[in-house]
Amino acid sequence: NAFGCRHNPPPPPFENSQEAGLAAVHSTIQIILYRIYSLICSYSSFCKEYSVEVYFLQRQERKKLTMNHLISYPILCNYYITTRCNARCIFCDIYKKKGKDAKPEEVFKNLVDLKKIGVKFIDLTGGEPLLHPALPEFLRMAKKLGFLTTVTTNCILYPKRAREIAGMIDLLHFSLDSPIKSEHDRIRGVPCFDSVIKSLHIAETLGEKPDILFTVTEENVK
Repeated sequence: NAFGCRHNPPPPPFENSQEAGLAAVHSTIQIILYRIYSLICSYSSFCKEYSVEVYFLQRQERKKLTMNHLISYPILCNYYITTRCNARCIFCDIYKKKGKDAKPEEVFKNLVDLKKIGVKFIDLTGGEPLLHPALPEFLRMAKKLGFLTTVTTNCILYPKRAREIAGMIDLLHFSLDSPIKSEHDRIRGVPCFDSVIKSLHIAETLGEKPDILFTVTEENVK
């Protein structure tokens, strides 16, 4: 087939529907993982003190359908504009590190360079990206260069900064780890559930359409 896979002989019949269902799920997961492995590879480079991850999507040439004829080009850059964070999540320890912000002049230069090598998406991340005072300028520069932009926030600062960044984020992600206030705040290590709910209302008034990112932990999935 197009992925160069051999067709295996049919498996023996299953003894019950549960076994068949589990096998189907396992098979689906294998196919998904194989395709992810086949289509995406990544490398990391460093822009001085800040890590910039550029992901490569391997695109198959239409006229050549074998794995030997895949070409690569850069798609997404996860740009860590700060290592500071105002949450204390149980699944992340970045707040324990020495907090620092990327220098604006370096970010502007790197955005231009990333555009030159063909990057399409810029994910301005951290830490908590809304802690960086120059985030609106970074977004404005990225949009001017023609990037699609993404930002993920815990929403603690979104009510305060929403209007500064409105209209400049193509994929806006709000972190919400439980519909139960006490559980979400416990996972995040700070009281921020109310900020997420408030941020959703503010985003709606600004015409933004955020989605919800849910981080699976032992606290919220039992």
